[in-house]
Amino acid sequence: MSYKVYFIGPSLDTQGGISSVLKLYKENLTGLEMAFLGSYSGKNRFRDLYCFIYALIRTFIICLTDKKAIFHINTASNGSYFRKSIIARMCLLFGRKVILHIHGGGFIDFIESSKPQKKKAIITLLRRVHHIIVLSDFWLESYQKYTAKDKISVLYNPCGIIDKVYKPRSNMKTRILFVGAICKNKGVYDLIQSVRPLDKNSYILDLYGNGELDQARSLTKTFALTDNIHIYDWVSRRELDAVYERSDILVLPSYAEGMPMCILEAMGKGLPIIASDVGGIPDTIVDGHNGYIISPGNTSALKDKISLLISDKLLREQMGKASLELAATRYSVEKIAEKLKRIYDSL
Repeated sequence: MSYKVYFIGPSLDTQGGISSVLKLYKENLTGLEMAFLGSYSGKNRFRDLYCFIYALIRTFIICLTDKKAIFHINTASNGSYFRKSIIARMCLLFGRKVILHIHGGGFIDFIESSKPQKKKAIITLLRRVHHIIVLSDFWLESYQKYTAKDKISVLYNPCGIIDKVYKPRSNMKTRILFVGAICKNKGVYDLIQSVRPLDKNSYILDLYGNGELDQARSLTKTFALTDNIHIYDWVSRRELDAVYERSDILVLPSYAEGMPMCILEAMGKGLPIIASDVGGIPDTIVDGHNGYIISPGNTSALKDKISLLISDKLLREQMGKASLELAATRYSVEKIAEKLKRIYDSL
């Protein structure tokens, strides 16, 4: 193997889906020469600017010194794309191989809602890069209108830890879990609204993430649900694994997604999933088999599915075992790593 892969993305110590994926690559892509350049710190504007300028300078030096470099650039929409597009164009200017790995569920809307000149520039870059990676079959079809199908690959996000056997839960109250940004777009307020009519003695809802924590706590207080709904900031990877293990159900009623890491992580821990039919989520959930798919914003359906799983422990266990099996057969790090290496070798 004569090439080296340079991963461009958020710093590995940031919280979020892209950094979680990159950390899994770093830990599991064996036999591959690679380096990681953080272009975003997630701490403050000064640190973000410093990170970006440093990544830009490092990329320039690598372009000058490593003619066989492959740049695996991980991007989302808006500011993330703006930073990565500058780096990608520099790499292309030097004739280096560029892979654009698109995360998040809002990139198509980002393209279509951009002003004509900006939209043209985005599409031009999609056509110029050597390969594009998307997170699901849904996105594969969506991006074909911008570039050739043969330069697009579907690469699922990997599931880092998959339990070897299903571990039954023994909670007195059903523990419902949400992991992600605490905001409207993730359906957090729909989730709080949905559990409001449920028997308070039947469940605990744990919300883990960053963002609008104070607003979510205020709504919880307004609904007199502070004993049932617990809201936490981000926790470490090890702590989150323990959270999955003591939870009964994962719920993610988002309005837009790519392929959420929290769903894959929960599947690897044997949880049934209730989530919206957006982005790559339908690729992870077989409705009625390892969970339920609902329409975003449909709080009535969300309430009904949560209530059904609260009331039926056997069903939760059956679906949890199905999640575990799907995680092992489709989303193991080893399977994803093999496909990624094939993409590199093809360039």
